[in-house]
Amino acid sequence: MPDAAMPLHLSEETARFLQSGLSIILASAADGEPSVGRALACRVSEGGAVVELFVVAEKAQPLLDHLRGGAPIAVAFTRPSTHRTLQIKAATAELRPLTAQDRAFIARSQQAFVADVELLMGPHQGALLRAALGSPEDADLRIVVRPNASFEQTPGPRAGQPLTSAQAAPRADPSSAIDLPARLEHDFAARQSNATLRPERRSRPVSLAAIRACLEGIIPAAVASCAPDGTPNVTYVSQVEYVDADHVALTFQFFNKTRENVLANPRVSVLLIHPDTGQSFRLALHYLRTESEGPLFEAMKARLAGIASHSGMARVFRLLGADVYRVRRIDPVPGMVLVVEDPPCCRLEALRRMGARLQNAGDLSELTQTVLDDLAQHLDMQHSMVLLLDPARSALYAVASRGYADSGVGAEIALGQGVIGVAGQQRTPIRIGYYTQDSAYSQAIRAELGDAERHALETEIPLPGLPQPHSQLAVPICQSGRLLGVLFVESTRNLRFDAADEDTLVVLAQQLGQAIVLLLAQADDPAEPGASAAPTPPRDAAPLMVRHFAANDSVFLDEHYLIKGVAGAIFMRLVRDYVRQGRTAFSNKELRLDSALGLPDLTDNLEARLILLDRRLAEQQRGVLLEKTGRGRFRLVVQRPLRLVETPGSD
Repeated sequence: MPDAAMPLHLSEETARFLQSGLSIILASAADGEPSVGRALACRVSEGGAVVELFVVAEKAQPLLDHLRGGAPIAVAFTRPSTHRTLQIKAATAELRPLTAQDRAFIARSQQAFVADVELLMGPHQGALLRAALGSPEDADLRIVVRPNASFEQTPGPRAGQPLTSAQAAPRADPSSAIDLPARLEHDFAARQSNATLRPERRSRPVSLAAIRACLEGIIPAAVASCAPDGTPNVTYVSQVEYVDADHVALTFQFFNKTRENVLANPRVSVLLIHPDTGQSFRLALHYLRTESEGPLFEAMKARLAGIASHSGMARVFRLLGADVYRVRRIDPVPGMVLVVEDPPCCRLEALRRMGARLQNAGDLSELTQTVLDDLAQHLDMQHSMVLLLDPARSALYAVASRGYADSGVGAEIALGQGVIGVAGQQRTPIRIGYYTQDSAYSQAIRAELGDAERHALETEIPLPGLPQPHSQLAVPICQSGRLLGVLFVESTRNLRFDAADEDTLVVLAQQLGQAIVLLLAQADDPAEPGASAAPTPPRDAAPLMVRHFAANDSVFLDEHYLIKGVAGAIFMRLVRDYVRQGRTAFSNKELRLDSALGLPDLTDNLEARLILLDRRLAEQQRGVLLEKTGRGRFRLVVQRPLRLVETPGSD
């Protein structure tokens, strides 16, 4: 516990920083129960020996009760645009009424704070901050403290180091690992320009699901903890993750004081702010465990990469674990809230319409394109793709896309790589709300396969994607516990997809998985097609060279890469039969029974590979196509003479 007998005089530079219009969070504790609150402004007096904090009393309970009982206090000061943070501590605090001059000082401080916040969140943030913090007119109490300890708390290697009275708060260093973040363009910024405020003082039960918007990482959460001796600590946490109706997870990024406190005393208090209404909620949590692998950890790791990159902290933030907490209590903080007129939500109706369309799809090709068209029409998700699993290669390959200049059909991404690969590997939704340049979670391209020295030809299909995706959501497609693929959407807008969008796509992916399994069970037709006479290609048509590399079954048409792997082996089976026997009619069943193709023992692989091959041939337009002739039947359409070139090789 801080020693009250050792007063501290803050330096002039530190005093100027604390009074410059900052985000101020407070913590106290009594009987091992931490409390958290916010202050509107700070004033330093008596040569740096006294710090005055201005608060709205009704928003600061039970912290004020703890202080009235003689509990210690911790205060953190942060400039949002640069993350520069200091913390002071004191053994006790005195509560005093405001003076006539205080509200004018608070108003000037809040003006500076609003201007700084608008660097991050866009214009019209005054109403949001008034709802979250209170206005100068609402302030009714001063908390007067005499600091006996001060610490550097800016994220980075100096965090936790004490400041002495002779030390000034460090100036911003443009060469440091902290970069100025880009402005956050979110719909609420524009909508709040004409929003209205109303009082919200009713004490009513609140469910965790009802406040999931507070967990999006738009406004960092304040976390208060306390040591076994009762010394409080307060800091910001990058991410609070919804686990289920009774649990949340907090990011464990640094071995800091909060971590030390939690391991000794599992109780913490978290203060959240709703990004649309400005209403605050205080959560009482109990630490249970830390997960350093698995779906929850990977989902938080992916989201943290986006949050960190957006906020300029990509080189500082690193997830060490996901700390899981039980939610003991949720208390709404009284005060004003913003009333924002939202358009009526029609996700349930959209799901009903999309589900009906999926049931009416005639085959897998129609099914995958239908779901992407419906996402654009009903949910305004214009950039999307469906990828299916190749279990033999532990990879996902694109079978349909929408909204991109190049379809990318046939592109592969390894399980565990990027947003898509992690969602598939962990079988959990991954949602990112900010643009990230982190190579592990931005537009990920699978590393090249094959022997480049043996044939220096490009055998990679680029995965389609936006050049700067600001929001991404990947949802696994599963059925009966088996991974079938991944449904993926992205947008150029920050925070385009919220928790409700995630829930909607999870349900849609379940329906899609059921439809895939049903269609594949009906894919084979028992009737065998007979040999058919091949139409004679035009005499003046130039021959088409079909070059096959046996090492990985990659196929090139006139030196242009077509496909590889299972789809390449299927294509070569078809063209060999055409060249040798003149056959053009084939069935799914005969291909499935052909052991030479090396098809995995999964019913979906053949149908999906045929779709992939069909779409790649249609895109290439080089005189060879597949034409569906019935359920489980298709025809090879050849419009140019074929010349087969076999290139042997070894793995």
